[in-house]
Amino acid sequence: MLLAPYPLLGIPSITASRVELAVGKLGTPEQFYAFHRRMYARRGTNDSARPLDVAQSLGLDKHRVLALADSDQITETMKTLVSRGTALDLEAAPSFVVGKLAILGYPGPRSHAAIVTAAGTYGKVVC
Repeated sequence: MLLAPYPLLGIPSITASRVELAVGKLGTPEQFYAFHRRMYARRGTNDSARPLDVAQSLGLDKHRVLALADSDQITETMKTLVSRGTALDLEAAPSFVVGKLAILGYPGPRSHAAIVTAAGTYGKVVC
């Protein structure tokens, strides 16, 4: 596995976040969306290798993704995101803020879609 030379990668949720940010910079919007959907298509945690495998399956160079994921640029982005999450008392990954409501963890595709639709249509999460 390629993770050994990259000491910052290894904790699955951090690896997934770093790789997703790298995919967002290296790939097209369609690849970024496909990556995100594939990562959340199943329940449970992902191991550290899965995000890289998903990125590669989308046609991205695994070594370029890994190098960018482990870069200072992504580290600074991660620090900013963690700082914002901490300031909002969000203690789960992923977390979503919709209006004045914080959603800790992924509620599943149907619930997530219903929340986004309600917020967009009615200006509030629950109607």
